[in-house]
Amino acid sequence: MGNRFFKDIIIVKGQNGQVMEQHKSDWQLLKDYVERGSQSAFATLVERHVNFVYSTCLREVRDAALAEDVTQVVFLILARKAAGLRETGTLSGWLYQTSRFACKNAMKQERNRQQYEQNVLDEVITQDIMAEVENSLSSADWTRIEELLHDALSHLNNNQRNVVFLRFFEGKSVREVGEVLGISEKTAEGRLARALEKMRRYFAACGYTVSAIALEFLNKRTLICRVSREV
Repeated sequence: MGNRFFKDIIIVKGQNGQVMEQHKSDWQLLKDYVERGSQSAFATLVERHVNFVYSTCLREVRDAALAEDVTQVVFLILARKAAGLRETGTLSGWLYQTSRFACKNAMKQERNRQQYEQNVLDEVITQDIMAEVENSLSSADWTRIEELLHDALSHLNNNQRNVVFLRFFEGKSVREVGEVLGISEKTAEGRLARALEKMRRYFAACGYTVSAIALEFLNKRTLICRVSREV
């Protein structure tokens, strides 16, 4: 384990004190830290359990760098909650449960970060396609495409049409679509992909080659235009 694990924990230990503390139990060391503010006692606890905590985190997150970050978080949580811990069971058991909780939280944050980055990327791609499509089509083309789009939507089944309207008319993310419909994000993503593919084939049969991403833009544009006319 590298020292960067504990950049937020200042540890000062003397050799004699270290030898004495190695013979103390976990709860004795924790008591020394709480009652006397002994950084040496806390450092001994860290050294004693860091490999166990790191191994637990690595099994949960399956990423070495993230496991290191979560391991640091676990010991920071221990430092904050030390005064409220009761001498029941083993400290190893508490560290295990805390490690698993911290890992789940870290993975949730990581998924949210990845989803945000993907949304930004999708938006950039969509903007590029918007400019390309709008520059290549005349007003007459747009009128015909909007008519075909409404026809294509009518050929979808209810499940497919619902995800399309939630995703593009209400502007919800795929995860939010799943929550509204009471299905998983993966199921919502699959329904949306099948709906767009079915619409793409309909356009192709009518003589228009349209990618799935372009269809996403066309759905957004057409629905926005429809709302504007209705208002």
